Amino acid sequence: MVPISSLTVRQIRALLQCLAAKEGLEYDEIVGVYQRRGSKGAHESLGVCKDGAGPNYFCGNAPVFSAYVVDEKGKRIVYPPLP
Repeated sequence: MVPISSLTVRQIRALLQCLAAKEGLEYDEIVGVYQRRGSKGAHESLGVCKDGAGPNYFCGNAPVFSAYVVDEKGKRIVYPPLP
């Protein structure tokens, strides 16, 4: 667990992309993520998506790495929907 105050949203997104790339992509696939959209070899396999009402993020098509807020005991915090 990482304290919520130690990472910005931008850093969380970059960290998820880094972990997913290291775990499951070949070098040419990593390069394709950084290529301009629409160019040959470009793809978005490291796209980070926000899920749900709370700050829950995941990376990739079959997410292995995710980030979400937990309490002091490690239990996931569920945010109530806004009225």
